[in-house]
Amino acid sequence: MRSTKDIVQAMKAGWNLGNSMDCFGGETAWKNPKTTKEMIDVVAAAGFNTIRIPVTWHEQTGPSPEYKIADTWLARVKELVDYAYDNQMYVIVNMHHENKWIKPEKEGFEQVLEQYKIMWKQIASYLSCYDDHLLLEALNEPRIEFSENEWTGGSKENREYVNQLDAAFVEAVRSTGGNNQERSLLVTTVGASVSEEAIQGLRVPQDSHIAVSLHPYTPHHFCYSKDEIGSLEVWDGSLNKEIDEVMGLINDAFIKKGIPVVITEYGAVNKTHVNAEGKEVSNEEEVIKWATYYLEKASGIGVPCIWWDNGYYNSGDEYFGIFNRSDLTWFTPNLKEAIVKAVN
Repeated sequence: MRSTKDIVQAMKAGWNLGNSMDCFGGETAWKNPKTTKEMIDVVAAAGFNTIRIPVTWHEQTGPSPEYKIADTWLARVKELVDYAYDNQMYVIVNMHHENKWIKPEKEGFEQVLEQYKIMWKQIASYLSCYDDHLLLEALNEPRIEFSENEWTGGSKENREYVNQLDAAFVEAVRSTGGNNQERSLLVTTVGASVSEEAIQGLRVPQDSHIAVSLHPYTPHHFCYSKDEIGSLEVWDGSLNKEIDEVMGLINDAFIKKGIPVVITEYGAVNKTHVNAEGKEVSNEEEVIKWATYYLEKASGIGVPCIWWDNGYYNSGDEYFGIFNRSDLTWFTPNLKEAIVKAVN
């Protein structure tokens, strides 16, 4: 298999199949349609060569001590991977909304670790036939929900237990042998945060096929909801320095040390603003300016980025959708083109 550095360099425009296989209650529980091959074909044809498939596993897992994952769920994940492979895409499969039972804290951690390793061995074994276009990602934003430092690196204890989870993930996958002995694996910080505390507290496993997964939604008030205090709808370049600082931190902490990084989630929600003519319009053009700068800075240090698309554009929660899965069109065609252009 190729080096992780070479694989990450080959990853260009990326797209998340969000709020589908990661739903509580099944693939369509959060109002997105069942994923079809045609959907993935359209995404690939638009110029995206990387797809992340977030998966929530615990609802499909049996009791101890086997913690058996349902065969039908494993088969469905494999089917989606095959859709992407048919398009020669890079694919990331992870453990996503598991924070209800995976908690980086002392209480109950031994049992968590046991179940976590058993589940990852099953997942890795089931997907072991794939070549190096498939990457596995330990966890999505591991943290203690609603804690004081939930999104800024957690506590020292939280950081230590996330390090143990990252190490156990690598050990579990490697133990399954075959292609998984050299498969590229992604580990992350508490909350996938890029705070100095989170990054300094990360202990990257000693393994020659490791990359780091991070989620810098930067600046937060531009990327997230208009309902938040301080929300920004217009990108005039005055906050470029916040993106510069994040990319500089990633570069110093990882890239310069030879550790590849993938931004497995980034994006900015659809908002409206009043334009120069006094009309309330979508801020797609503002997001294009932001995304172009963001992606050029990330590409400049060799970091591919994967847009968080949850399928919601003007209804639902957090309007990160750019692709309309119902009719195979793009909510934001100009933004889609700008993303592909910026990384190529």
